[in-house]
Amino acid sequence: MVSSYNFSMALRLLVIACLLLNVVHAQDVEGGGGEGGGGGGGGGGGEECDKDFDLTFVIDGSGSIEQAGRGNFNRVKDFVKRVVKGFRIGSDQTHVGAVIYSSSRYVRDVFKLDDHYDIAGIDRAIDRMIYPSGGTYTGKALTRARTSLYTSSADRSDKPNVCIVITDGKANDEIAGPARALRDKETKIFAIGVGRDFDRSELEVMAGDPSNVFTADFNELGTVIEQIKRSACQGLFVFTLNPFTPKSAKF
Repeated sequence: MVSSYNFSMALRLLVIACLLLNVVHAQDVEGGGGEGGGGGGGGGGGEECDKDFDLTFVIDGSGSIEQAGRGNFNRVKDFVKRVVKGFRIGSDQTHVGAVIYSSSRYVRDVFKLDDHYDIAGIDRAIDRMIYPSGGTYTGKALTRARTSLYTSSADRSDKPNVCIVITDGKANDEIAGPARALRDKETKIFAIGVGRDFDRSELEVMAGDPSNVFTADFNELGTVIEQIKRSACQGLFVFTLNPFTPKSAKF
């Protein structure tokens, strides 16, 4: 017959063993998840992309960005930084450049493709980016990306060109010609309409393919970082900013 003391002791040992197993399991799960790629943090963990690009961002800094909600420009900046963190950044890996634009007189390089070869430098450059307010001269910004970022010295022939345009409204200038000229430079354009005032038909003209057009609210931008990273690593750029209309595009 088992004494009450022995039974109590056995029960305690069983509880301790179960607790130890739970601790070991939790450590295994954390270890298997990996760390955020491309300099840490960013898109919520996972592995960095093992493909390399000449990646540029064309960023709308018009007045309607902040009019649609205070802090929206910072949300866009955060989105750009987190996308960048999903790639291997280095002198012989992915290069990143960016253009900020608003009025016809305010279309500027934030940094060029050969300015920064590390996540920290890119982050600092994006953090210093000033919100200009003003108009929406997207056509001029596309031309700027083609002539100032994708130059003969910075545009590498062995790396795919990818340009992500983020805008919240209808352009004040003509965009068909500048967009075509950029695509003719073997650049895949993804047009992201943010908020509620963008012109989808204009975005389709810009991208040259309706499947390369995506829409999202400012608060939704951060929810797709991991999908972008995973899709790029598989040779695809997939944006599902609108959960009801997932899109994909192959290089």
